[in-house]
Amino acid sequence: MCENFEDLKSVLNKLDKEQILAVLEQALKQQGDDTQLFHAIRRAALVLCQQQAVAQGGTSAVSKSCLSYLARQDFPSSFSFLPCSEDDCYFLDHPHKPQFLLLKFRSVLDPSLLCSSLYSTMQLFPKASSRVVRHEDGRKFQLGVERSSLTAVKVSEDIMDDLSTLPWVVSTVQRSVYQTSSVPLLQSYLLRSQASSQGSSLLVGFHHVLGDGMSYASFISSWSMFYQQAVERRAAPVEEDQAVLDLEGCLSYPGPSPGFSPRILQFTFQRSELEERRSCIQQGDCHVSINDVLLAECACALAGTRCAGQVMTRVVVLADMRGRSLEEKAWGNHVVDFHLLLPVADLMEDDVRAVARRIRSCVDAQTAELKVSRKLLEERNRERAQVPKLLCWNSWAKAGNLFLSSHFGAPAGLADFRWMNSMSVEDSSVAMVLPLVDPPSAIAVQLCLDDPNEIESLARRWGTGVML
Repeated sequence: MCENFEDLKSVLNKLDKEQILAVLEQALKQQGDDTQLFHAIRRAALVLCQQQAVAQGGTSAVSKSCLSYLARQDFPSSFSFLPCSEDDCYFLDHPHKPQFLLLKFRSVLDPSLLCSSLYSTMQLFPKASSRVVRHEDGRKFQLGVERSSLTAVKVSEDIMDDLSTLPWVVSTVQRSVYQTSSVPLLQSYLLRSQASSQGSSLLVGFHHVLGDGMSYASFISSWSMFYQQAVERRAAPVEEDQAVLDLEGCLSYPGPSPGFSPRILQFTFQRSELEERRSCIQQGDCHVSINDVLLAECACALAGTRCAGQVMTRVVVLADMRGRSLEEKAWGNHVVDFHLLLPVADLMEDDVRAVARRIRSCVDAQTAELKVSRKLLEERNRERAQVPKLLCWNSWAKAGNLFLSSHFGAPAGLADFRWMNSMSVEDSSVAMVLPLVDPPSAIAVQLCLDDPNEIESLARRWGTGVML
């Protein structure tokens, strides 16, 4: 047994990084993170990591058969902690899949500049470099303990063209990069093939404890800004990343394309078209949004199969607290559920005007409740939740401009943007509103539908749509 810090340090000096991590994990399981033993091991491990970072100039690259791992970390002299909010704890107690965003470019991004600009972004959003730890007074984010890391992966041309293979790519690379250590709350992967004409794809994964869609948009937008500044400072065009192209291996999907099993139906709308429909409904002091109009149309189309025999039905709207009870730039999980009660008679009569106005009235009323206190809103929502649910409406339209303007200095801008999780939604009550790169100034509504009557009802109003 080691009796002091120096003895422990000398022992750990004989271990590699993975062995040290295994020791840390075992100590945590046996002793808990408030014991002297665990803190001694952690201090020793951090000293070794600091020495390694200094020796490598703060950046390390580990190449395997088809990937290049880049990481940068300046370990702080002492760590700070941020308490987890009630919303944060919800996503820890009810695990969600990591929220993966895809940004596809026609040009090639520079992995080294991406890694350095990611480091700058994580300094701006310190929770992104954190881990969640347990303290006597609750769970907290331990800030600054995760590296700013990017994994560049050389993939086959088929993978670059097939979105359905990307979940497999991520899980495969995770096993290679992280091995026995835990996957960080923030993951980033840069994919490219041997053909530079296919450009590159940036995959960014957020654990939901880090924040919501607006938080992801703020992070991606800032990363894009720092990357573009780094490109401009270099005063030279981004060239082929020879280190990636020279990798011996190439990641290929071992079989036919998996495809997406749920039947996701996507309807596309031009904003100008939606503005016209909104202006027809909006009169006098009654202001409605584009979201109100789309939700009203969708609810009217689906009520015939879902609301038979009901007097009232309920629509759940995921509402952003920013601009309501929080400042606009707040980062984290700041979405609350608004439970809107709608008369079924208006839906059955296809009275979109009345339904859209009712939606706006309910949203305004619950915004007022939220401004009084979130507790008041939640108490009244428990009563409203007794009414059968028709839809859950999740709109990323507000975050859309930030996502679509995150072009990372690419001359042609974004070629595509996707929230990958929306491609695997299996709940037919969930409707997603997402920004689109192509066509420009358009948004999409996605639903998972199997009922032919519901598909036909929506098609009469919105057109046939596209099955993804």
